[in-house]
Amino acid sequence: MPVKVKIVGVASFLPNGRITSTELEKRILEKSSNIKLPLGSIEILTGVRERRVLDKELNASDLAVEAAKKVLINTSLKIEDIDCLIFAAASGDIAEP
Repeated sequence: MPVKVKIVGVASFLPNGRITSTELEKRILEKSSNIKLPLGSIEILTGVRERRVLDKELNASDLAVEAAKKVLINTSLKIEDIDCLIFAAASGDIAEP
């Protein structure tokens, strides 16, 4: 019997916190006097002007919960309708060695 699988919704949720590349460079220079980094280098090298950052009391899984809520709203599904949830993140709730 063929297995029927389909993706019915996808969502993301970004944290409110933001840090610019310039702010990040200033933090690096304050903590690491041996690094000589001209201001603007990170943005020029990466093309990234601004990053989203989590508040200290939040974890990646908190963002996943908010994204899941968005999927439920956008698809008119109930939690009971979901058989499988896939979560992917560049960073997790705990640091791994």
